[in-house]
Amino acid sequence: MEASMSRTARRVSLLGRVAVPFQDVAPVDYPADGQIQQKGARGDIMFIKAELESIQAALEKLFEVQVTDSLVKIWERDVREQSYDIEDVIDTFMIHIENHLLTKPHGLKGFMKGSLSLLTRAMIRHRIATDIKRIKKLVSEASARRDRYKIDNIVAAAKTKTTIDPRLVGIYREALVGISGPKEELTKLLMESEGTSKNKLKVISIVGVGGLGKTTLANVIYQHLKGQFDCDAFVSVSLKPDLKKILSSIFRQFSGQGNALTETWCTEEIINKIRDEINDKRWISEGFIPGEDVDTLYEQGGNYFNELVNRSMIQPAYIDSHGRVHACRVHDMVLDLITSLSDEINFVTSLRGQQSTCQSNKVRRLCLQNSMYDHTIRQETMKWSRVRSLIVFPDATNLLPSLSRFCILRVLDLEGCQDLKSRQFKYICGLFHLRSLILKGTNISSLPNKIGNLSCLHTLDIRHTIITELPLTVVHLRKLVHLLIDASVKLPDGIGNMKCLQEISLVGISRSPNFLKELGCLTELRKLQISESTGAWHKGYEKTLIDSLRNLHKIHHLYIHGCELSTEFISNIRCFSQHLRYISCGQLSILPRWINSSLLCLSTIDLILNVLRQYDLQCLGALQFLHCLRLKVLKIEPERLVVSTEHAKFHNLAEFSFTTSAMGLIFMQYSMPRLENLELGFNVRQTKGFDIGLEHLSSLKDVTVRIDCRDSSTSEVQNADAAIRRILYMNSNQPNIHVIRHYEQNLIRDEVKVQKEAVEEKEYILPPFIIV
Repeated sequence: MEASMSRTARRVSLLGRVAVPFQDVAPVDYPADGQIQQKGARGDIMFIKAELESIQAALEKLFEVQVTDSLVKIWERDVREQSYDIEDVIDTFMIHIENHLLTKPHGLKGFMKGSLSLLTRAMIRHRIATDIKRIKKLVSEASARRDRYKIDNIVAAAKTKTTIDPRLVGIYREALVGISGPKEELTKLLMESEGTSKNKLKVISIVGVGGLGKTTLANVIYQHLKGQFDCDAFVSVSLKPDLKKILSSIFRQFSGQGNALTETWCTEEIINKIRDEINDKRWISEGFIPGEDVDTLYEQGGNYFNELVNRSMIQPAYIDSHGRVHACRVHDMVLDLITSLSDEINFVTSLRGQQSTCQSNKVRRLCLQNSMYDHTIRQETMKWSRVRSLIVFPDATNLLPSLSRFCILRVLDLEGCQDLKSRQFKYICGLFHLRSLILKGTNISSLPNKIGNLSCLHTLDIRHTIITELPLTVVHLRKLVHLLIDASVKLPDGIGNMKCLQEISLVGISRSPNFLKELGCLTELRKLQISESTGAWHKGYEKTLIDSLRNLHKIHHLYIHGCELSTEFISNIRCFSQHLRYISCGQLSILPRWINSSLLCLSTIDLILNVLRQYDLQCLGALQFLHCLRLKVLKIEPERLVVSTEHAKFHNLAEFSFTTSAMGLIFMQYSMPRLENLELGFNVRQTKGFDIGLEHLSSLKDVTVRIDCRDSSTSEVQNADAAIRRILYMNSNQPNIHVIRHYEQNLIRDEVKVQKEAVEEKEYILPPFIIV
């Protein structure tokens, strides 16, 4: 389904690109050389646009139904390839127009230069005119074949056929023979708590190819267990679910009103009826409401990624403390499916080892993985000018040809390539259509002065390189959305003109002091990371920073480190705090008062506090969506702070890190009910007792304890280690325990133990004797 959606979206996007660019350049003056006649070209383009609109309608019908007819699939494949060809022509045309507008003659020198390039431009116009006529012919043929093959009739016939959902067979047929083992295993997973609350929501996945009996097994377990619950429902959810029908089914099964007229109810009414039926018991419909946070295209892309994770198409390999997936993998069977579909539609070409994944010479997306095999012959037959995305792995750097061959390249990812040659990077500024340039971890030492020519660039990532300064022309990148640098990189003046920036990190204030003044002009900014690691931060920066932050109404990630911020500063940034999701600041005297239950979006807090009080803990616990909390506290007032369900609730906290000199927290029963990861750090000598209620944290999975051994005796450290392990052993969830000792070289040896060891050594010394 995802592939069909992308194909439909491509057709919509392509129609817009056909209609707009050529009309926008109508005022361009062409020499009367007969190569391109504006009126004739416009007529051809309008014809192509009309035909594509008709073809798009047919493709949208294909998306709505599953058609397996071979003629339809062949027609769809041909149209898809034609759409790429059309887009290539448009991109090439736009390069020509851009160059024409940028190189208008100025003075005698400009006139001479323009005259010498006249022949070249004429040839380009001739080629574009030829391509337009060729595309017109291909589109006409595709339209004719659509009529000749009766594509619309085939699609209509497929749409009228009502097929039985194969899962229904599994629901109503007799139980399979030999499922007692899986049945008992799944029943145990669902019903036995093993340290977790029996009232907690549990999700069990049954995975396998179609026809194995997954639905039958699920139904058998459902029929077996439903009598043990107050409410029960069994529903099947397709890839394109009808939310209202699903909720209606749940309500009818919950209420027993099989003839309830839910068709006239709105979705909200059905949800409320379900909630009434289950008498406020948390359950069923929470996961059916999809999020609608599509503030930017990048966030929408993240939503698509999460959708694939949720459908188990891809598996998370590393999830950070904020719940974001940073690495993923796919099952071998899914990889085979992806590879097969990719080959079928010529989606990506990968050169790895002794084979490539695609035999077509029309390469649209290219991945160079390694150079263990000589790909010279394969490369010679490739049409580099068609490549839109190019990803190069470190072991394949020598396979990268000159960038001048990739005239319509949009994505260039060279992350980790440490042996790039200057000739390979020479023509980077000529890639007019480049949207994303990833140079993270490469050996690139500087960006070319003409980097500002990349007017379509959205993302520039130069982290972990030896680049120390950005060229002055980088401020001409007016469409740049993400600028990712290191604190050692100096920014030029004029960054405030880059109005589209949504993320900029990590800016070193000592290297770019003027940045704070221009920051307020970046009104689209969502993520900001600044740092001062040289100790040059002074309070004069705070006034400028406050004035700028007041203009950033869309900011939701704020990172300020390497400095001690005044109470006045932290109090004054409340003006934009309502949108905050993540805040990480330098050392603060106390918790700001605006960090309270009114912050409905705040999910991560990372702070260094001089003092933490019971009231502060209550304010933090009242944050409804706080997922991750990291605190480094210099002093606790009073000596013991209580985490309870009455005040500091922390209902959704999943990760908690707390470091202080004397551990003064006490966790009461039922506190932090969803806490899974806990990290504690303390000094043994200053901590009075370790009975802090760790056994009450019912959802704990991993616990890391960092023991500061300075000024502590060996026995004190050993006792503290044993006490922590003993308390956690009492936790019903049996979490994993990691105890790490720091500064062991600063341990103080026990005097009693030293004296005992001295006595033992004397007892083992044998008296002298003489051999006769």
